[in-house]
Amino acid sequence: MNKDIGINLHHWHWHLVYPFTIDPTISKKDRRGELFYYMHHQIVTRYILINFIITKTRKSFNYYFIFRPNGERMPLDDETGIDVFGNQVEASSLSLHFFLPRS
Repeated sequence: MNKDIGINLHHWHWHLVYPFTIDPTISKKDRRGELFYYMHHQIVTRYILINFIITKTRKSFNYYFIFRPNGERMPLDDETGIDVFGNQVEASSLSLHFFLPRS
């Protein structure tokens, strides 16, 4: 799937516990189909998110700036750039694009 050993190990283990080539009387477990769908959905979602973050990271470091919410460019300099960028990727309250819903 990708180079994430944790995901690959989990996926491999899943197919050991729930093999698809075994006698159905053994492999038919409660909610097996639902668990199969949920597990694979989570893996694919994580894979998409990681690729998005990597793309965002490469773009920011290739151009050495990020956009503020008002559209201005904010340079990622040697002194504070990695701190600003780390907060951006984490999407914490310190991120430039963090918005709390208004009540």
